[in-house]
Amino acid sequence: MHKLLTRIDQLLGRYVHNKVPARLIYIPERRLVNRSFVLEHSRERLCQAFAGYPRKVSEVSLEAELRKTIAYATLSHRWGRKEATYADYVAFYERWKNGSDMARHSQDPGYVKLWNFLDAASARGIQFAWADTCCIDKSSSSELDEAIRSMFRWYKNSALCIVHLAQTRSIEDMNEDEWFGRGWTLQELLAPSKIKFMDKCWNPLKILGKVTNATGIPIDTLRSFEPRTDKFGEKMSWASRRSTTRDEDSTYSLMGMLNVSIQTAYGEGGPRAFRRLLDAVVRKAEDPSVM
Repeated sequence: MHKLLTRIDQLLGRYVHNKVPARLIYIPERRLVNRSFVLEHSRERLCQAFAGYPRKVSEVSLEAELRKTIAYATLSHRWGRKEATYADYVAFYERWKNGSDMARHSQDPGYVKLWNFLDAASARGIQFAWADTCCIDKSSSSELDEAIRSMFRWYKNSALCIVHLAQTRSIEDMNEDEWFGRGWTLQELLAPSKIKFMDKCWNPLKILGKVTNATGIPIDTLRSFEPRTDKFGEKMSWASRRSTTRDEDSTYSLMGMLNVSIQTAYGEGGPRAFRRLLDAVVRKAEDPSVM
C-alpha cells in the first residue's frame, strides 16, 4: 500500500502542477483555493478510492481516477458589467464568511453569472470550477502571463466547458451573439473535449451544427481539435472574424491552438506580437511552408 501511495503522490503532483489552473473555486464552499488545497483534497479521495484495490494498479487506472477526482468546469463568456474580479471576490468571500449581509453585492450581474455557472457545474457533479474573471490575479504580471500561456491547456483539461451566450434567447438569434466575435473565445470553443451552451437565461442549447455556420469551423474539427501549426491559413481565417480589446491579445489568444508559446509583453503592439508568433510557428514546424 505504501508503494501505491507514493505513486499516487507522484502522479497527483505532476498532474495538479501541470494540468490544473493555479486557482479554482471549490464549489461546495464557493471559496477560491490554490493547488495545495487541490492536492490535499484529492489525495485523501484517491487513497479512499484505491484502498480496496490489489497492489498492482495500472497507470491508466490511476490517471482515470485522478481526472475524475479533480474534475473542474471552465466558464466561457463575454465580459460584462460588474464582473467578480479576483480582488473583489476575495473581499466578498471574507465578508460573506464572517456573516455580513452580502445579498445586495452578490446580485451584481457578474456575480449572478458566476453563481449560475457554479450551480450548472455542481448540478453535473463537478466540485471545482474556473472562471477568468476571479481565478486570475491580474495585478501579478507573472500570474497573468502563466494564465495566458496555459489557458488553452486548462480549457482542454476541464471536465466540462460551460458557454454562456448572454445575448442569445433562442437558436434563431444565436449568430448575433458577441461571443462569436471575440478573440479569446475561439480557443475556448476548440480546446474542451466537452462543451455545453447556455442561453441568456441559462437554459441549455443544442446548437453544435449552428456553431459551424456561425464560425466557419467544420463540425468534425469542433468535435475533435488538436493544437498544431499545420493548416495555419485556415486557422487564421477563423481568427480573422474575431476581435480583442487589446491589440496584442489578437495574437496571444492564438498560442494555444497553434501549440506554441511566446512571452506576453503588453505595450509591444499587435504587429510585433504577431511577428513573434510567426517566428515561433516556423521554429515549431521547422518548415516555413506552413505559412
